[in-house]
Amino acid sequence: MHQGHGDSTLFLMSEETLLTHPQPAVIDLDGLHALVGVLRDRGYCVVGPTRREGAIVYEEIASADELPAGWTEIQDAATYRLERRDDEARFGYPVGPQSWKRWLLPSSMRLWQARRDDQGHTEFVEDAPLERPFALLGVRSCDLHAIAIQDRVFIEGAYVDRDYSARREGAFLVAVNCGVPGGTCFCTSMGTGPRAESGFDLALTELVGEELRFVVEVGSDRGAEVLVDLMATPATSADVDAALGVTHDAIARMGRHVESFDLRDLPLETSSIRASTRRPSAVSRVATARSCAPRASVPRSTM
Repeated sequence: MHQGHGDSTLFLMSEETLLTHPQPAVIDLDGLHALVGVLRDRGYCVVGPTRREGAIVYEEIASADELPAGWTEIQDAATYRLERRDDEARFGYPVGPQSWKRWLLPSSMRLWQARRDDQGHTEFVEDAPLERPFALLGVRSCDLHAIAIQDRVFIEGAYVDRDYSARREGAFLVAVNCGVPGGTCFCTSMGTGPRAESGFDLALTELVGEELRFVVEVGSDRGAEVLVDLMATPATSADVDAALGVTHDAIARMGRHVESFDLRDLPLETSSIRASTRRPSAVSRVATARSCAPRASVPRSTM
């Protein structure tokens, strides 16, 4: 389908194309505003990054106007501050001081309440699970891997956490591929970023230029349905290359590098080291202990 737009023609992706062939698409800033609006219209509580009290934090937002346009974070050892960018990027910052765990697994919540009737009988009432699902906007690839670990612990094990399961099942995740790593970031060493590969409903890559544009990738049927309601155009090969370039540049500017190895092999390696190390005899241990023990001091007589 197409729609006239001034002197040019804007070719929009049809619903059939989006639902059957979830190819990358492109939205502009108006499309980003529409994304927040569509999610709210679908009953989601949209949580996204916003600037508050000198930091970029995750809070409920009512509009894309609340995103930290033109701000970035400077992070390094014992260092955190906000600085202005020379553009109006909405996601031009590293992973911030908060995590999405606050919304998926709150540190405190009421599980039940008790009522006592006139006869003195006590009734225990279990609180209902969350009624309004969350849409998390701005989730990074490292966040997605962390959420996957929580899923294994609280959902996929022998015992399912009811509240976490309810929050997680209803959550709509909008990932943002990271283009600005922090001074202490090392996701490339862990294979957890900066590009989101799975675990999202929609994934955005912000292209900063004369006009802000976002390459959108679909990761679920729910994501494809939401994208239908946005003013999306098919992504060109140049758009896809530009999106890949964002994360390639982030890899080159990664703040830290950590040597990774399989921790499951660590006990075997340490046990081998211990076996090859000669243990001191019991006599030598006692002698060493005695030589290291403090000697009692006897006060001299002043008489």
